[in-house]
Amino acid sequence: MKTKELFRKIVRDCADCGKKMTVYIYADKNKINRGGHYFGKIGICSKKEKDKESKSGTKKWKMDGHTFYSYKYEAKPYKYLEHWECPTCYWGSRNTKFPPCNTSTAFSR
Repeated sequence: MKTKELFRKIVRDCADCGKKMTVYIYADKNKINRGGHYFGKIGICSKKEKDKESKSGTKKWKMDGHTFYSYKYEAKPYKYLEHWECPTCYWGSRNTKFPPCNTSTAFSR
């Protein structure tokens, strides 16, 4: 069995519970990580941009028989935050190996 070479180790906060987690990123091209689940970057917009977006109005468009509405102006984010979740919050109550973070009595009877 081929072993994976460790590229780097980073510490991130869980977006749901705030717990610190250590994420191991490996050197292979698939960017396999362990210790956390990454969901991409989230854009943070200012109140002024959000107001500008809501005042721009909406446009209506159709695709495959469905009707969609979207804003005519899209708010520009001034910064991006990474969204990471710890395995406990990611799996939640679906897995008994990782009980949910926010409830201490999830498995008590």
